[in-house]
Amino acid sequence: MKLPIISIAAATVILIVIAYCTGGLPLVLEGIDNAWETAMDTMLFLVAAFIIIGQLRQLLTTELVNNWIQKFSGVKGILICALCGGFLPGNPFVVYSFLGSMFKKGIPFHILLSIIAGKRIYNYTRFPIEIALIGPQVAILRYLITLPAPLLMGLLSYRLFPNKIVTSLLEKEGESDARTTANF
Repeated sequence: MKLPIISIAAATVILIVIAYCTGGLPLVLEGIDNAWETAMDTMLFLVAAFIIIGQLRQLLTTELVNNWIQKFSGVKGILICALCGGFLPGNPFVVYSFLGSMFKKGIPFHILLSIIAGKRIYNYTRFPIEIALIGPQVAILRYLITLPAPLLMGLLSYRLFPNKIVTSLLEKEGESDARTTANF
């Protein structure tokens, strides 16, 4: 069993025991009912997101990804990936599923890091909400201050880990050592 599944299962059991000790079986059942409602509310979104990921996996062949990486290598690739990372739609289910498929296609570590940092720091879809909630001056200042961060992260990883290819970080630890060129 993978560690994340064990961790989530352990947390679930602990929380059920705490709920039972606090409010008995009715509190446990109420929590399960809330979980079911949340699952049903997000089910359609998750199904659609995984269909999108499945289609992207088919459309973005290893050859296409390798050609793109060769065309946009080095600083140019880091800049483009960081900026494009901010445009990646969706929540972590979509983004990290997509990036998981890129692992298997042999994406360089510095490119992967640039995309993730661009998504987490730039996230252009969040900008209008930030303007509405904290005001345009603060939102623009935040973007200007954090603008170099994804680029610096990509450049630093390019410098520290040149030519490192992440083929699969999703496999069980120990099984992928022979197939990965980077051990992080």
